[in-house]
Amino acid sequence: MCIFCRLAKKENLLLEIDHFSLILDDFPVTPGHALLIPKRHIVTIEWLTTEEWRSLQIAIQKWIEYIKQVDLIQHYTLALQNTKKSETSHRYCTKALETLKRTPHPTSFNHWINDGIDAGRTVHHLHRHIIPRYVGDMKDPRWWVRYVIPEMWNYKTPRT
Repeated sequence: MCIFCRLAKKENLLLEIDHFSLILDDFPVTPGHALLIPKRHIVTIEWLTTEEWRSLQIAIQKWIEYIKQVDLIQHYTLALQNTKKSETSHRYCTKALETLKRTPHPTSFNHWINDGIDAGRTVHHLHRHIIPRYVGDMKDPRWWVRYVIPEMWNYKTPRT
């Protein structure tokens, strides 16, 4: 059984909607970084059924409602007390906690799926990242996705 099949069946899920389970990422890019994981082993987005697509939409909406209200400071404080977490996970959770002390609630969100090895998928079970964004979490968030191929980031600059 793959790691995400196991995680999608954990008892301490934050959210469970029909075909999807939601967990917080142990290595959060920002506080509240979550993974929506299909309960069924699916490798690519093409394998989602119509019913699963609808379930995914509902799960996203419910998570956004939840994350705007939950006390993430308490969550990350408790996470840091968990001695089973790796040193790396502790470092990420510490950074998340520092961010929350400056800005406790997200103002925006990034959503993405790395659908395929060449897109950066490392676990071969479909999962959608939901990344809460906070005021001032990076200098200019408009360009973050454009850095996928660094020399192509600024489409306003002519190339030869």
